[in-house]
Amino acid sequence: MIGLVSRGRESSSVTKDSRVRKGQGRALLGVIVALTVVVTGLVYGAAPARAATTITLRLNAPIVGFTATSDGHGYWTVGSDGGVFSFGDAKYAGSTGNKHLNAPIVGMAAGPASGGYWLVASDGGVFSFGNARFWGSMGGRRLNAPVVGIAATPNRLGYWLVASDGGVFAFGDARSSGSMGGRHLNAPIVGIAPTSDGKGYWLVASDGGVFAFGDARFWGSMGGRHLNAPVVSIADDSATGGYWMVGSDGGVFAFHSAFDGSKASDPLPGPVRTVMPANGGAGYWLSGDTGGVYPFGSASFEGDINGILPGSHPQAQVPDTSGARILAVAQSQVGQTDPYLYGPVGSNWCGYFASWVWQRAGIPVPTTPLAYEMGSWALANGGTLLPPSAVPQVGDAVLFEPPGSTLAWPDSGGLSYPNIEHVNIVAEVLPGDQIITIGGGESGAVRRQGPYSAANASSWWGQAIYGFVQPPGL
Repeated sequence: MIGLVSRGRESSSVTKDSRVRKGQGRALLGVIVALTVVVTGLVYGAAPARAATTITLRLNAPIVGFTATSDGHGYWTVGSDGGVFSFGDAKYAGSTGNKHLNAPIVGMAAGPASGGYWLVASDGGVFSFGNARFWGSMGGRRLNAPVVGIAATPNRLGYWLVASDGGVFAFGDARSSGSMGGRHLNAPIVGIAPTSDGKGYWLVASDGGVFAFGDARFWGSMGGRHLNAPVVSIADDSATGGYWMVGSDGGVFAFHSAFDGSKASDPLPGPVRTVMPANGGAGYWLSGDTGGVYPFGSASFEGDINGILPGSHPQAQVPDTSGARILAVAQSQVGQTDPYLYGPVGSNWCGYFASWVWQRAGIPVPTTPLAYEMGSWALANGGTLLPPSAVPQVGDAVLFEPPGSTLAWPDSGGLSYPNIEHVNIVAEVLPGDQIITIGGGESGAVRRQGPYSAANASSWWGQAIYGFVQPPGL
């Protein structure tokens, strides 16, 4: 733990797939970050108000999918490389980020009780995470056209895949109610939305044409009408039995549903990819390929990759939320046992891991092999060192003393080795000033530790907390 350098065809129903493709990857979250920090100066002791920062993120791959939690207070987005980003009460359950894919990811759907999700690739491969059960896929099978979307059944015990030729593939308790497979289309299919009872669904084409199957009622379409941009997605309105569709320019078209607004007249950093209904059908979210999330009606804004406020200009920034970003990066690595992902040394790699997490969350800390260097760098660049009695914030670094240490705070020896022997990242702050941390090199893996308080840390983990380090600008 010491941070020292030591040197096919459309199918009506498919229920089984002999080649199970279950995702076991960690989240990508490997964004390349340009960070402008408002430096508050060297602070040692008391926590200052967190300063606003300006953040610009460039994704490794465009965002292609969006799905919300059952209560509507959170959502996930996914990139074409399978990297998953969670916001609000959406819990990260894994991804295919940094994993080899035979085909790019094209969509996602939420699993039962918001405890998981499915990703689908254009070759029909399905990857299940959390409590989202794998019900089968088209991976490894011949397709007449690529898969373009996925939709879950209402009870989350099955799903449909849809291909660009209109072929529909049903898995689990999803019923096949028909498709456009093998029929002439004026434009390719781009999305699918189920009815509230799961006994039917709508398909939408890029020209705005709508095709209703099962108990899905046809309420109209944009087929044959002029569009400023192609339609890219469709969502059901469970309150009315109608639907919305959205164009890549953010234009929203409501059929037997309330129109709550659109982004058609606003400048956008990139095309819109999806529309997703809010809980109860009283609104919807739009999401774009650069990570922007735009809520309308009752849909709540829980954050996005770009930090853009709903309705604001794309370049307008909200106060920095890097604490959440730090947590997302750290959480994505829990269970990882390969230390060489974070630095050149395979033992005593806590410092490498902690600095790696900060870097990928947008904090420009250099790679630090020594645990205490996290604190030293932060203090030299406008960060804050807090005593162990302070209440930290998510994303702060936790500096630990060696077992049995009797150092007073602040120690005259300062931040150095062997005064500081280990470093973790604050993952949760619980009632009673207890914390949960995530660290590398915890018995050979990235692990969550806690809950514990500064007062009982030594009995819990054998090391006392020397202090907490807040990075610059937070």
